[in-house]
Amino acid sequence: MEFTFGSLQHDIPESFLIPIEEIRLATRDFSPETRIVDGEFSMVYRGQLSKQWENRTAAFKRLDHNHENITPLIGYCDQGNEMIIVSEFATNGSLDYHLLDPDKSFCLTWAQRMNICMGAAKGLEYLHWENRAVIHRDMKSSSILLDNNLDTKICGFGLSLLVNGNQPQIYQRPTGTQFYIDPFYKESGMVTTASDVYSFGIVLFEMLSEMLKIAYRCVSTNVDNRPFMNRIIKRIQEAQDFQNQGSAYSITTRSLDTYQIPLNEINLATGNFNPQTLIGEGGFGAVYKGQLSQSLQNCTVGIKCLNPQGYQGKKEFHAEINLISRFHHPNIIPFVGYCDEQNQMIIVYQYAINRSLD
Repeated sequence: MEFTFGSLQHDIPESFLIPIEEIRLATRDFSPETRIVDGEFSMVYRGQLSKQWENRTAAFKRLDHNHENITPLIGYCDQGNEMIIVSEFATNGSLDYHLLDPDKSFCLTWAQRMNICMGAAKGLEYLHWENRAVIHRDMKSSSILLDNNLDTKICGFGLSLLVNGNQPQIYQRPTGTQFYIDPFYKESGMVTTASDVYSFGIVLFEMLSEMLKIAYRCVSTNVDNRPFMNRIIKRIQEAQDFQNQGSAYSITTRSLDTYQIPLNEINLATGNFNPQTLIGEGGFGAVYKGQLSQSLQNCTVGIKCLNPQGYQGKKEFHAEINLISRFHHPNIIPFVGYCDEQNQMIIVYQYAINRSLD
């Protein structure tokens, strides 16, 4: 019997083949009671083989062929000279689709970027498992699919190689995608799991400028300096923990139109800009204190009316509200909304009870 993966071919003597029925009988159909090791990528069971195998007590390692960060294979077809692979559909397409589109890239939050990188790192760690390492050889942003939750699914195994534990490196004609391909592999023809680490480092550069240090190590020309995937996972986890600790800070992708406040609402809140509600003024314009209606949660607000004769025109006004509407932080006064009806330029903030420091 022989099996092929990528361009490697392995011969296994038929005498070593044990039928699945024999294994199910020995392990009582993989009963939890016979399980002796519960590993990350495999489970080990204890059982007794039949007389054909001399009633020997054996350990049965059952590999987990599925991983949450690998695109699930549904099936294939090779009839009529066809070569068709059927896999689960990724609702949000590939990562490069998001990175190449400025609008979509801007909408990827820091937390989402880290989660995507973590998923890809865990998928590669699973592929690089020491007893039967799979070298992807074409790791890139287009090989990372995103499901409806933006969770990572690694795909694109057409160039992949399967290597066993006593063959950590092999020589193959360099192949892959320009820019992502490991220069050491390209020059020497020797491919290892470190070649995937280099390619993953390029993806990190594309995704996270804040993680340049680990990305630089991934793309080191010295293969020995490239970290293992477990070290990369640890670094991303540290970044995720930092993000969670600072979760009070966020960038929203909420549409600007949803922040619009009708002018009649502003007039009602300020008593038609009654001088008694005026709390500040300057070259920029005037600030009024008011209370919005129940539809806007009876919020007490500061209403900043920009001077139409000032330096800020409509273009600058919309640029400002587009920016401040995106950021939320405990040390930045909350943006409530705006009004641009009848040539008005009004910005509405949550009212600060103790006003300004000066």
